[in-house]
Amino acid sequence: MFVDFLVGKFVKSKSFDKRRQEMAVVAGIFNMICNIVLFVFKFAVGIMSESVTVTVDAFNNLSDVGFSLVTIFGFKLSNKPANKKHPFGYGRVEYIIGILISIFIILVGLEFIKSSIGLIIEPVDIEFNWFMIIFLVIAIFVKLWMGFASIKFGKLMCGSTTMKAMAVDSLTDVACTAVGIISIIVSGIFGIPIDGWLGFLVALIVIIMGIRVLIDTISPLLGQTPDPEMVVKLKQKVLEYPQIVGVHDITIHSYGPNFTMATLHAEVPSDNNIIFAHEVIDKAEREISNSMGINLLIHLDPIVTDDKRLNEFKALVESCLNDISKEYTMHDFRMVDGKNKINLIFDVAVPYDSKKSDDEIMCEITKQVVLSDKRLNPIITIDKNFV
Repeated sequence: MFVDFLVGKFVKSKSFDKRRQEMAVVAGIFNMICNIVLFVFKFAVGIMSESVTVTVDAFNNLSDVGFSLVTIFGFKLSNKPANKKHPFGYGRVEYIIGILISIFIILVGLEFIKSSIGLIIEPVDIEFNWFMIIFLVIAIFVKLWMGFASIKFGKLMCGSTTMKAMAVDSLTDVACTAVGIISIIVSGIFGIPIDGWLGFLVALIVIIMGIRVLIDTISPLLGQTPDPEMVVKLKQKVLEYPQIVGVHDITIHSYGPNFTMATLHAEVPSDNNIIFAHEVIDKAEREISNSMGINLLIHLDPIVTDDKRLNEFKALVESCLNDISKEYTMHDFRMVDGKNKINLIFDVAVPYDSKKSDDEIMCEITKQVVLSDKRLNPIITIDKNFV
């Protein structure tokens, strides 16, 4: 509800790109204000209680203020228009922001380890009072609120990796503060010096979470498998055009949340007028690009659909592939019909994680097809599915 209120109050743009930028600014300012307040109070509690866990946690909140500033600046840069130097825009800057936040989280964890080891070697007495405990409990709820707010902002921004990193950072702070409370209670009431040991444990958790966020953020930069729902939706939209009878070789590249480029091969009956078929492809590119917010490029593949003999052999090969593996798909099927030998020329798309080599797959398919008819000579090209 609160996030919806902030978005309704401060996000006014209708454009998707500008709305994402405005939401990022609102989220950044919201997190910055909360973290400044938390730093001031946690630092005061840490000094009064002489708890290094609470004090380091306070400076962790202060570093989060820097994250918020980086987020605001980064989103403004990520929406900078494409130019000659960067023709696909600056959208991937958002991933770089996430990487920076992840690195900051890891550095905080490492600094926490250093301080904790010092406390393990030379324990310090911690002063206990209920005011500190009550405030730190309130701080936990504030950080939980901030974490869920970042998750909500991320959903409204169509899966922002930066918002995910900020959410993880907030939940990490919750763990740090919870350990601070335990440390004050156990050390202050029972006189057992566990501040250093608990601090060390939290530091490990912080580092692990930071590494996980870092891996998740680097993945889009390296080029990851696209969202399966997006792929299914793209196929469905292309096949809504009655002149297009098949789709294959889909490739999707992300240049940031604001710019996605997709390419695919669309199969069109070869008896269509080539100019008419080209008009259909152009129309599909334009309409689907606008409706899905992507940049779509379609390659026209003319295929024979009215040859009964070719269709029979095509169905035979598809049946053989289905017997071998449900994950294998065929496209670009052609036939060269001879008196004693029939060449069947086609591509087979297989998953990247297939344990069989390309040669093994081709041999298996060839053996299965030839068993059906010894005149058949499969000429196979193995493709890897990019989606």
